[in-house]
Amino acid sequence: MKILVLGAGGCFGQSFAQYAINEGHRVIGIGRSPKKPKCFSLGIDFPYYPYHLAFELDYILEKIRYF
Repeated sequence: MKILVLGAGGCFGQSFAQYAINEGHRVIGIGRSPKKPKCFSLGIDFPYYPYHLAFELDYILEKIRYF
């Protein structure tokens, strides 16, 4: 299954992304801030895009379309 995680830059979003990856799902993350360095995150490797939901919806929809 393909899963889109909104708010993937935060600790809850990253934890959910890790869980979904461990369950065998394909994950793409979108958050409003740039991706944090490994030392400040869980070290999870998944596609992440720093887009703001309210101001960059066109970019988000484009990423979802090709995911």
